[in-house]
Amino acid sequence: MRLCAHYLPHGAWLEEGALLRGAGRSAGVPGAPAHGRADPSGPLDTARELSRARPDAELTVVAEGQLGGATTRACVLNALDRFAAR
Repeated sequence: MRLCAHYLPHGAWLEEGALLRGAGRSAGVPGAPAHGRADPSGPLDTARELSRARPDAELTVVAEGQLGGATTRACVLNALDRFAAR
């Protein structure tokens, strides 16, 4: 939470829309973003919008609500297994 408390009030020192505009630069780089359904750091719609900007990334929505639990760990390990199999 301390990291969020530091970055969020400052907009992560990025101008509005910078992540979405730059998302295409990572095309071809394996990505598997995960977002908690009730993550306090940002709404799920934001994760979906970013995922649409990077169609090669596979967004996983963690139903438990927040990241950090056993489901998140399983998501990360599954993604690593898929990347290693390529």
